[in-house]
Amino acid sequence: MFLKISLIVFVASLAIIFPITVGGLIVRDKKYMSKSLYTIFIYCIVYAIFEIIGWYYALHHLQNHFLVNIFSYLDIFFWSYYFYQILSNKISRGIVVALFSLTLTFNIFSHLFLSQDFNRLDSFAISVSYISLIIMSIIYFYQLLNSLDINDLFQHPHFWINSAVLIYFSGSFFMFIYGEYITFSKDESISQYSLINDYLLLFHRIFLATGLWFSTTPIQSNISSK
Repeated sequence: MFLKISLIVFVASLAIIFPITVGGLIVRDKKYMSKSLYTIFIYCIVYAIFEIIGWYYALHHLQNHFLVNIFSYLDIFFWSYYFYQILSNKISRGIVVALFSLTLTFNIFSHLFLSQDFNRLDSFAISVSYISLIIMSIIYFYQLLNSLDINDLFQHPHFWINSAVLIYFSGSFFMFIYGEYITFSKDESISQYSLINDYLLLFHRIFLATGLWFSTTPIQSNISSK
């Protein structure tokens, strides 16, 4: 039995292949990939696994919101680790650690005491995670724009990776605030707004693939390129 889904939903989901393929080719050819970009490569592989499980549940008409809740933890873990790796300033790294700790504490509290149902989409907790990631991305862009040693910004891998973060998480932030309302709304004009998330997800994955593609480009910058 197949679900009636729009083309963009399928394409956005399948697009996770892009960064995995690019990262896999680089690793296979034993070309240089920094630890921070390798973190993103592993993140994409883990995301793909959850994507497959999510589709399995959806095709069998089973509730899969708990997968989104689980991945909200993985989002904050992987991206916080990534930002900690690429930020060179001790204060900036301290902010990342603080945001990670506060977000993780809030999410655990929300799931245990507020929603009390892990099978139900915890939109508020996810939104808090997204705010933290947006702040981390802005901190890095501030650091990036203050550096005058980058010859070509569009060949800088972390520019594309952070663009992916800022575009997707800032755009999806408002979607997840009203996520539960949109999901269960019987008004088609409202439920169609969820497709915005899929368009953002598609661009997110294309940008991640682009960033990994430029991972072999020499980075001439004072910014940490770990």
